[in-house]
Amino acid sequence: MLYAIIGAMLWVSWMIFFHVLFRHPELLEDSVDETFFLGERVRAFVGALFYAAAGLVGVLTIPALALAILVLLPLCSGITSHGHAQLQVSGRRLSPRQ
Repeated sequence: MLYAIIGAMLWVSWMIFFHVLFRHPELLEDSVDETFFLGERVRAFVGALFYAAAGLVGVLTIPALALAILVLLPLCSGITSHGHAQLQVSGRRLSPRQ
């Protein structure tokens, strides 16, 4: 449960960070798209939600299931760290930058 709380708190801190950048576009370089941070706020919220859910699953029901979720969460966040549009599909990039 402690690991899940710490993981959720990390995602909440990212959510706050991305919220500040979204609300203050003057802090961004000209080449950065402002809408990127809106998507990242959602991603951070989902990450915090999944960590909290894994902690509750571990405490209330099946600890082994919570452990599996907690192992998979960092892998999923690593895969989606550059946004969904840049994921590799069949060795081909979906983003305009190829």
